[in-house]
Formats: sequence, C-alpha cells, structure tokens
Amino acid sequence: MQSQFTDKAKTALLLAGRAAKSLHQNYVGTEHILLGLIKEGTGVASRVLTENGAKEEAIREMIQDLLAPETPNPVIERDGYSPRAEEVLEESHRQAEKAGSALTGTEHILLALLGDGDNVAVRVLQTLSLPLQKIMRDTLLAAGLDLRRTAKNWDAGKKRARPGRWSFTAGI
Repeated sequence: MQSQFTDKAKTALLLAGRAAKSLHQNYVGTEHILLGLIKEGTGVASRVLTENGAKEEAIREMIQDLLAPETPNPVIERDGYSPRAEEVLEESHRQAEKAGSALTGTEHILLALLGDGDNVAVRVLQTLSLPLQKIMRDTLLAAGLDLRRTAKNWDAGKKRARPGRWSFTAGI
C-alpha cells in the first residue's frame, strides 16, 4: 500500500510547483521541493529548516544562482517532476512506512531529500552552510523516530543506495 501525502505535504508540493514556475523553470526539482517545504510554514520540515537557519529568500536566490532558467529541451517526468525529485518522493513514502505512518508528511519528504545526498536541494543547503546532520537529527526527533534504529535502517538501505548517498549515523 502506497502512502498518501498529508495536507501539509500536499501544500508543500503545490508550493514547489509554483516556485518552479515563478523561477521560470519547466520542471519541479529537489530544489523546488526544498523551497516548497520551507514556504509551507507550519509542517515539521518548515519548522526544522527555519530553526536551523534556512531562509526562504536565501534558498530562492541560491536556486536562481545555481540553475539556468528554462531551456528549450525540458527534463519533465510524470507530473512535471525531475527524475531525481520523483525518486525522492518515492523514498519519502518508504520513510513514512518505516515510521509506521499511513500518511507521508513534510518530515518524510525532508528525510528523503537529505538521505539522497546527491541532489540540488542538498547542494543548496551545503552552499548556505546549514548543518545537514543536525537538520536530519532534528527532523527524526520531531517525527518521533528512534535515532539509533533509524540510523541502522539507513545503513542497511545504503547497501542498495546509489553511489553518492551518505550516512547520517556519524555524530548521532
């Protein structure tokens, strides 16, 4: 059974689509999802990101600096998500299932974004010098997940992961 998104997660994804359009980009990438999560304003992801120094305007400016606007050959998948964004959303459902949640929330999307480790959203956060591992720990705690059990599950998942993914067990 595939999880459905919570209302806050749906709002964040809607805002991600609007952010992509406002930035004149013809796809929704991980960077837009990150922007949608923070713009949503009330979910776990927004709260954790804000508490760790993420600012909507700084993220928007970084996206504009990192990415060229719309190109003649768009990279569009189903629903307009980039292939990487689609993978992250699929992983967010798995995160929700691991947490025993019937619904996928903003916290699960943020965990999937950070867990992927090789996407534009993570590069934006790194470039802004935000504490990725602290954001991960804070998200896990806010979601009520057991840090040690989750770290073990993450390590087990790394065996199937693409190169470039990184572990959040260091410092937990």
